Amino acid sequence: MRSAGASPAEFPAAAGHWQYAELSARNAENGTGLFWARQLQSYAPVLGDIIHFNRCGGTIDFNWIREGRGPYKGESGIVIELKERKVIVAIGNLEPAGNVAISSFALAETGHVLQRAIDPFVCVIEVGK
Repeated sequence: MRSAGASPAEFPAAAGHWQYAELSARNAENGTGLFWARQLQSYAPVLGDIIHFNRCGGTIDFNWIREGRGPYKGESGIVIELKERKVIVAIGNLEPAGNVAISSFALAETGHVLQRAIDPFVCVIEVGK
């Protein structure tokens, strides 16, 4: 995020992905900042956005981050490509620690991320830079 131009105040470095997800939810609610958490059904991701999701069997939803309820096991990927009916993301710091992977997630015809049953998506974080 630093090389993309985000300051530490705009996108604080944090070991827990939940921290910037909650900040992004507050930003969206208050109309502030450069990162805004959006519900899956209300926003279709574009290049550079962040798709945030549960890991390790978690079931946190958008309301959890909007209410600022605190720690959970989350992960995120940066949108690097959009294809017909799928989005390609780069996900860093995967096991073993430090690995980067490329994954794809299904999109609806509208371009919105389709929810999944295991490790469901929490939100799409719209990036304003």
